Amino acid sequence: MTHRTVTTGMSLSELQMDAMQELSNMAINRAAGKLAELTGRSIRLRVPRVGLLETEELRTFLRQRMGGTIPCINQSFTGSFSGTSMLIYPRDSAAQLASLVLNQRKNVAELSTLERSALIEIGNILINTFMGFIGEALELSLNLSIPQMAVLSQESVETILMDRQTADAGEQTVAMMIDNEMSVEETHVSGHMIILVDLQVAIRWIARMEELWLG
Repeated sequence: MTHRTVTTGMSLSELQMDAMQELSNMAINRAAGKLAELTGRSIRLRVPRVGLLETEELRTFLRQRMGGTIPCINQSFTGSFSGTSMLIYPRDSAAQLASLVLNQRKNVAELSTLERSALIEIGNILINTFMGFIGEALELSLNLSIPQMAVLSQESVETILMDRQTADAGEQTVAMMIDNEMSVEETHVSGHMIILVDLQVAIRWIARMEELWLG
């Protein structure tokens, strides 16, 4: 992922990008470990790519991925700060994830209630473990809501963004995006973790990440 600058003029230095990537890498590794425990299978990860996007950039990014049936698992969180976490996997990757738990391969467009529940549970584990690690590292108190799954569409994207803007009382929302890829045996899965927060929250998070990185 290339370097991003938000409309406020905030930009990330190379050191801040390194700090953000390293902390995200550690969080993704812990989340993958929990998934490995659930499935009983070995999981290999690539170092995640990270970036900071303004709202319109996020809209553009998501619109480019709306073709087909793309599940989007999202959870809001409250506590020290509020925000929304989203987990998005392309159709094939989502089907492969569900099959890890249910030991059967399905097309996402044909997911049964049981299979959708399996995918939500996977999302719940990944998001909770990822955000839990971030909370511990940054010394934040975070409480996550019950996960929900929707098909990625213009309507679902606007609903999520509108809910976030309402919660932030008009403050500018930015997206911290972590691209992740994992291999489970011979299966390759790629997806996106997106954390929507108020800009000032993102600034404080990144400053704390930089402090941790510098030791």
